[in-house]
Amino acid sequence: MELYIERERPVRNMQNGRFLPGFIPHNKGKRWDEWMSKPMREKRKKELAESLKKCDHSKCGGHNAKMIVGIQNGRFIGPFHGSMKAADYAGCFPEQIRNVCKGKGYTAGSIKWFYEEDFEKWIKEIKE
Repeated sequence: MELYIERERPVRNMQNGRFLPGFIPHNKGKRWDEWMSKPMREKRKKELAESLKKCDHSKCGGHNAKMIVGIQNGRFIGPFHGSMKAADYAGCFPEQIRNVCKGKGYTAGSIKWFYEEDFEKWIKEIKE
């Protein structure tokens, strides 16, 4: 009879800390209350709230959005807070709207777009 001791297989990559293929973490797909005690959950929630207060939102999308106006068939289309909101309205890509605002294109989504601060440019396009 031979004694066999199975080698302990590492569960994480030693260089980058990621889990190796085939290993499933103990909390995968589980809610906090299924594997974490209540005091630990409360402590973690408090830590997350504090970290959000300290968060520098200058790296988040939309932090420097400019007001954009659209002109379609000589009619004013309301102001939008940034190209993302305008793109949702027009059904095109935000980058296309920004390019039109910068003068690199004529229309995006069949609408002429202007930055709100460029009042002289877009007021000429409105027909009365």
